[in-house]
Amino acid sequence: MITSFRYKLRASSPTPEGQQGSPDFILQTFKAEKIELHIYEAMPADEILRTQDFRGQRGHYLQASYQRLPYKLDDGSQVFSGTEETYPGGPVGRDDSPSTAEDWDQIYIDEDDIPGS
Repeated sequence: MITSFRYKLRASSPTPEGQQGSPDFILQTFKAEKIELHIYEAMPADEILRTQDFRGQRGHYLQASYQRLPYKLDDGSQVFSGTEETYPGGPVGRDDSPSTAEDWDQIYIDEDDIPGS
């Protein structure tokens, strides 16, 4: 598994700046959302996430995408590659686990903390 991160800028709608008809706009940002990616080059079918692993179903994964590969294991089961997205730190915001301010501070970070910004 390869672990990586993606960042989603949280922003308001663009607001016109200056006189009416001006081509200049201001984009007000307020923090960024940090999302952890799990990337699998190959995995057996029984390791694919199930419905209950996703947010809204008492899990903590945001989304996942899998592609079937043209290979089979010795037992005949199919092999997949895939990407899974979750918040850093694991089960944050689940119905059955408490969340702390420190948990949410790992998710909603300052825009200046985005690598390369």
